[in-house]
Amino acid sequence: MTISPLQRSASCVSTNATVAGAERAVYATPEKRAEEMMLSRRTLMAGMSALWAARAPAKAQVPQFIELLEPPPVPPQYRSLADEPVMNQEFGNELTPQGTQQPSPEENEIARNIIAELEAFGNLRPFEIAAFFLDVARGIHGESWRPYTRAWPIDAHANPVIVEFFRATTTRPLGDRTAWCAAFVNWCLLKAHGRTRVAPTTGSAASASFRRWGTTVATYDTASSSTIMSQDPKVGDLVVFQEMMTDGRVSIFGHVGFFIDMDEKRVRVLGGNQFEGSPVVHAINVKWLPKDSSLMLHSIRTHSFLS
Repeated sequence: MTISPLQRSASCVSTNATVAGAERAVYATPEKRAEEMMLSRRTLMAGMSALWAARAPAKAQVPQFIELLEPPPVPPQYRSLADEPVMNQEFGNELTPQGTQQPSPEENEIARNIIAELEAFGNLRPFEIAAFFLDVARGIHGESWRPYTRAWPIDAHANPVIVEFFRATTTRPLGDRTAWCAAFVNWCLLKAHGRTRVAPTTGSAASASFRRWGTTVATYDTASSSTIMSQDPKVGDLVVFQEMMTDGRVSIFGHVGFFIDMDEKRVRVLGGNQFEGSPVVHAINVKWLPKDSSLMLHSIRTHSFLS
């Protein structure tokens, strides 16, 4: 039986071979794919209940999200460009040219199919939408979709899925040239709950637009190197980072993603435009990010819309 995006992403897998097998998973026939998706949609909300009951605080037992074994590949038509550089600054804050050509009709069609499959699940929370794309990155929905969860090389076309994320903002990107972590979070908010509720998007592609979003759950105190919490963060809250300049000033740049859990020095984040592999790829993935580095934890934030 096919299980939900969040269940797959939350599964504890004991061996690399098991994960690799999941990443290579494909549907044998269109009929088989339709059958699997029908089962998945029927069982989606029931399967979510254990994790999402009251959105358990992070200090309680939470699922162990599996990090990708390797970055998603480039599309087959761009394999000769696979070693080209992409954004090479902290979370893509610098506008390094990449993927600025218009996607082809075939690429746009694949992007539409990915989004249509997500929308077929219906009433999903923002974090569950992000988890769907993590499934896509792992190959759960077939190998041909995996490249659409990452930025494409300089001389490739723009990734139409990433371009779609910017529809939740007022920013019109130059292909894959613009940092897209905030666009991804805004898009997950916009698409959540079957679009039956007014989404509290910031309308901005800047991660700094989330620094005052919702309610503050936790902040990071650099003097004591400690996290100050007004309440326990929950799976699916938003994590906001700020880039620190060499002179100690706070940059307008940073990062935003979805909270999974944390320890004393790190936060585990599900987000877009996060580093993966070598050469560096910007992708949708799960990463442990340090609280205190050039990219410093600003706050963890919550909102009723996330539930």
